[in-house]
Amino acid sequence: MQGLWKKTGTYRERPYVTFEGKYFILLESSNGLLYTSTLPVLNTADPSHFTMSEVQQQWIREENQDSEFTMNIWLPNMGNFPKNVIFFIFFNYRLDYHSQVEAEVILHDSLQVAENTSSATILGRMAADQKEPFR
Repeated sequence: MQGLWKKTGTYRERPYVTFEGKYFILLESSNGLLYTSTLPVLNTADPSHFTMSEVQQQWIREENQDSEFTMNIWLPNMGNFPKNVIFFIFFNYRLDYHSQVEAEVILHDSLQVAENTSSATILGRMAADQKEPFR
């Protein structure tokens, strides 16, 4: 994660980011839509399209280096492989050195999946940049 800039001076503060297990994943196949999530409101809204999932995550924090977050999600065999996957992963974001800031941020992306794919690996870099100073 990148640091932030403040009006009274220039400094870099690395935010403290945690994953509390909140996610929403939408799977689109020729059989229709399925979703899995840890959000109770969504899970009860349309139970006919809800599927259970198993999640394993690991966060490796390195001092003065980028942290590494790994998340594995297993879904039951749906009988048909998804063509599109849309995901939302929720993180808690906190600054507490010069300013007290707490927020929930969402990592969102989608991918098209080739036929007969049973797993996918997504690699990326997550960064946060402050556009304006705190007022």
